[in-house]
Amino acid sequence: MIILVIIPTSFFIAFTVHLLLFQMAVPDHWCLTPGRERTQHTIEQWRNITIPKK
Repeated sequence: MIILVIIPTSFFIAFTVHLLLFQMAVPDHWCLTPGRERTQHTIEQWRNITIPKK
């Protein structure tokens, strides 16, 4: 009987903890934006143009 209480509770806690980890992770890449091959910009200049500033 106690198992029926523990399993849903532990699933909810584990899901919440992992959700926070996934939201806080910052990937070490940037998405492809088409058009770079038709410009003379370096990769660093292209990132400064396409990535929004905070």
